Amino acid sequence: MYKLFLSAFTLIAVISLNGCSWVGETVGKAKAGVENAISDTKEGYHKGYAEEKEQAL
Repeated sequence: MYKLFLSAFTLIAVISLNGCSWVGETVGKAKAGVENAISDTKEGYHKGYAEEKEQAL
């Protein structure tokens, strides 16, 4: 009975750890996407501001 419990616990632990890895990878990709979008937005803002300022002069 003890070996069955230990085997089941080990199996559940391995499956859980694989799930955590997947969640961590997914969150990392999402964070990178958000950071890239923020960077692109900042670059676009500064480019547009500079172009508009040149035209006004």
